[in-house]
Amino acid sequence: MHRRDALRASAVLADAAMGTENIEFVWNSTPEAFLGDGKLAAIRLKNTQTGELSDLATDGAFVAVGIVPRTELVRDQLRLAADGSIETNERMETSVPGVFAAGDIRSTPLRQVVTACADGAVAATYAIEAVRV
Repeated sequence: MHRRDALRASAVLADAAMGTENIEFVWNSTPEAFLGDGKLAAIRLKNTQTGELSDLATDGAFVAVGIVPRTELVRDQLRLAADGSIETNERMETSVPGVFAAGDIRSTPLRQVVTACADGAVAATYAIEAVRV
């Protein structure tokens, strides 16, 4: 389900999703409730244009709600990109010596679990090196 009538994802990802047989899009809808007794049986949807409620039978859900970085804690302490993410170099070092950032919180063109894990490994390696110096 998507709250609008079109995706804002990159064209490559949107096209891949649209071309996948086992993905059904429900446009202009938001989840109102997860229904079931001990196991998911349906999701109650609200149409964003009409307000109408409907139930979509399903036994699984993956929730993704965007990529707004939560950097309020460091807003006045680290250099941030225009979107609010933390700017780092290739060693995951921030604008403050000894402070590292990794994963989706940092300014990066690709937001995937695999890249976040790699960022963490890089940050840990250089953080250990910084402590040893």
